[in-house]
Amino acid sequence: MININWQEIRPYQGSQNTAFEELICQLARVEFEGQGKFTRIAAPDGGVEAIYEMPDTTLYGWQAKYFVNSFTSNQWSDIEDSLIDSLNNYPNLIKYYVCVPVDRNNPFMEGRKSFLQKWNEHVAKWKNLSEAQGRNLEIEFWGSYELLLMLSKPENAGKLSFWFSQKELSESWFKNQNRKSIATLGKRYTPELNIELPIAMNFEALARTTWFKQECSKNFDKLLVNILQELSYIYDLTDFNKKINQVLDLLRIRLNLSNYHDTKTLPIELLLTEIDLAIKSCQETISENSISHSNEEHIEKIIDNLYELKAQINSDEIHLFNGNVLWLNGEAGVGKSHLIADFINGYSKDSLASILLLGQDFIEKSNFEHQIMNRQLELTFDFQHFLSILDTIAETQRQRVIIAIDALNEGAGKELWPSQLNSLITQLRDYPRIGLILSVRNTYQSIITKELSKVSRQVITEVTHYGFENHEFEAVQTYFAYYGFPLPTVPLLNSEFSNPLYLGLLCESLKNNGLDELPKGYQGFNQLVFSYVKGIQRKISDELDEDE
Repeated sequence: MININWQEIRPYQGSQNTAFEELICQLARVEFEGQGKFTRIAAPDGGVEAIYEMPDTTLYGWQAKYFVNSFTSNQWSDIEDSLIDSLNNYPNLIKYYVCVPVDRNNPFMEGRKSFLQKWNEHVAKWKNLSEAQGRNLEIEFWGSYELLLMLSKPENAGKLSFWFSQKELSESWFKNQNRKSIATLGKRYTPELNIELPIAMNFEALARTTWFKQECSKNFDKLLVNILQELSYIYDLTDFNKKINQVLDLLRIRLNLSNYHDTKTLPIELLLTEIDLAIKSCQETISENSISHSNEEHIEKIIDNLYELKAQINSDEIHLFNGNVLWLNGEAGVGKSHLIADFINGYSKDSLASILLLGQDFIEKSNFEHQIMNRQLELTFDFQHFLSILDTIAETQRQRVIIAIDALNEGAGKELWPSQLNSLITQLRDYPRIGLILSVRNTYQSIITKELSKVSRQVITEVTHYGFENHEFEAVQTYFAYYGFPLPTVPLLNSEFSNPLYLGLLCESLKNNGLDELPKGYQGFNQLVFSYVKGIQRKISDELDEDE
């Protein structure tokens, strides 16, 4: 059996007590996975850290206490208080687990009670408390021995490594890795030139951030309120009102994303089917000659909102929320690297784990696992163990860990990924708490995906980045301000200004040519190339002190 020092558990939220509680919740979830509904209980917890609701509505509860030695009288009282709270707060509780990082000794010393004897006496007392309420409560002990047995199981290998190897995959390790990758991107990522774009919502969806859940739920609520309002104007169609209200009741529950914890996914197909039935009911009602013109208008508005609701439920964002791979493509220079790096940078600032890998660093034509683990991350364990640790981190931070590989077409990617991409996607499917972002230049997409299986294609959500399209004005404002140029006196309508690379080259060209504003009569791309080259020539000549 493995041997660990419980006093070396990695602190969580600055506390080893909190870390032990979190570990117990994670082990409890795994031990009874698939048997019922698991729920963590936030403080004040009412006597339990977590509960499992079984199909018959009975409850199992867990109480974790980070007591590393035999209990003092105060600690026995602490456990008893928690047990009494749990009896009072959870009437269906039938099994109660007391979890501590210590075993019950039983040395048979004359005149002294052993830990095991004290435990048995307290259990008898606690069972009497439950029997006084007409209940039969089983009380189980999870001590160091029982916990080590669980941690020894292959499915808990990541938990063992994460909680008891503080130097590996720490918060600072993730930040340093991403800092190096972002630095390597150079001018492809300049935080000061960031423009807020709607496409960023896809990244929030994949990460299942609290912000995304709130924003998406608001959008759903707005449509549901619209439908309810139109329904309130229809007085004389009782059966119709009843049918639509039944669908609304279901949607109100299922479309509250704050209820979607851990790996729970939105039942897209179920919801679309229910909405289709509601639309059919609306259409059948309209087809009846007896309804009034006013009712018909209100029902048509209900149909419009139901179709919009369908579109939002079946959107890219919700498929990513449910765990699809985010496949980001686009032309050269539209800012794919910037978009990914900015999200990873923000994730790191929020102390959330993520990994940014660069396609240019994949220099071999096979074995992507070896290239990631040994060449790029310089870790000694294998890829599967790495994913297992990331899974534990994601469960702990309550948001997905993100792995992003930017520019699959770079390095040896055109030879590597066609044969390896299926394996990467398949392995990640076993870890729904890990989100995967892949980016590729659109001209290389057919090469990279030529061997992609039907199964892999089904779990990919393709998102195309169009740069600053429809946001050119904000982009010009930001870029000109960054380079210290005044804004043009007339709007820049050239389509090229939607491309970040183009806009950056324009500003560099003005700077290198010693200009402090955009020349009048600017003619677009051809003039930009000429101006940029001329500016570089002038810069080199100045450095060499020679004529151009």
